[in-house]
Amino acid sequence: MSDDLTFTRLDRQLNDLIATALRNEFAVSFLESMAGLSRRFWYQHYKQAADLPPEEPTIL
Repeated sequence: MSDDLTFTRLDRQLNDLIATALRNEFAVSFLESMAGLSRRFWYQHYKQAADLPPEEPTIL
């Protein structure tokens, strides 16, 4: 199984858990719409971003 597919499945499971914990139909509706937009954006740009070097942690 590819890392991309694993990430997508785990992200979906996390969204489902959050939706269950919210117990608010309006918040769940918002989460679903934002998750869909986020997934589309990620799918369009993940190859490009995957080639970037990892960021160094910043200390404030």
